[in-house]
Amino acid sequence: MCPFTKQNLSEEEKRQISEYLLTQQKPNGNTRTGAVKELAIKYCCTRNTIQRVWKVAKESKKQGKSLNVKSNRDKCGRQKLIPDLEKLKRTPCHKKQNIRAVAFVLQCSICAVQRLIKEKIIKPHNNSIKPSLTDHNKITRLHWCLQAIDAYSIDESPCFEDMYNTIHIDEKWFYMTKGNTCR
Repeated sequence: MCPFTKQNLSEEEKRQISEYLLTQQKPNGNTRTGAVKELAIKYCCTRNTIQRVWKVAKESKKQGKSLNVKSNRDKCGRQKLIPDLEKLKRTPCHKKQNIRAVAFVLQCSICAVQRLIKEKIIKPHNNSIKPSLTDHNKITRLHWCLQAIDAYSIDESPCFEDMYNTIHIDEKWFYMTKGNTCR
């Protein structure tokens, strides 16, 4: 006996099982005693699986059709719903500024929009108000952070200087508006 059972038989294995059982069939329609058990051991599956394949083979033989052992596994599970992407193209930019707004326009869930982005059906773009950092910008920021470490505390436990006399202003907020964010 097999120590494990297969999850699924291939179509070729099912065809071989059906053809073997058709050769082992008695005149009354039943198979030879022990044939199902032999096949179950040979293909490492249960007797119920062999009997299920045999039942399908007998039905197709009774109807006069050719031997059909194709499984319907490709039809199982929940079917994906693809929303109308033309509706997204017709929508103005100010109504699709984030994932939640796109989900509202497409009349689907936020998870469905994220799945479309992951499958590269919808291509997101960066916001012009919050542009991506370049490698040079990252290095500059890291250098600025290292300069803010208090020189006297480096030996014991490094601490940052108090920044009570520092003001952070970003000029881009004064010159960029939401009006030019749409591409």
